[in-house]
Amino acid sequence: MLAREIAEDLDKSMPKASQLMSPEDQKRLSDLSKRQESLRKRAQEMGKELSKPRVGPDGKPMQVPIRRSWGGLREAGQHMERAEDDLRGQAPREAVGEEGRRWRS
Repeated sequence: MLAREIAEDLDKSMPKASQLMSPEDQKRLSDLSKRQESLRKRAQEMGKELSKPRVGPDGKPMQVPIRRSWGGLREAGQHMERAEDDLRGQAPREAVGEEGRRWRS
């Protein structure tokens, strides 16, 4: 409990990242947010494409271990979306943390 209070007090006393950034830096974060959004959408599209049933040359359904890959893509997409939100909110440190979680998933 005491540690949480100390952490909250430290948080309140520290300036927000957005307060330390130049307008140019803020624009870069906005651009990165848009790029992140585009990449997330592409990953979602890829996952949907991979999850479609496939038919082999013999006309029979192919057994492809896609569900596992799709689950990983979906989870990565969630981290990408949170990183996108962090970038939009001008919280680069948090965005980097989400990006790291994406690759550990």
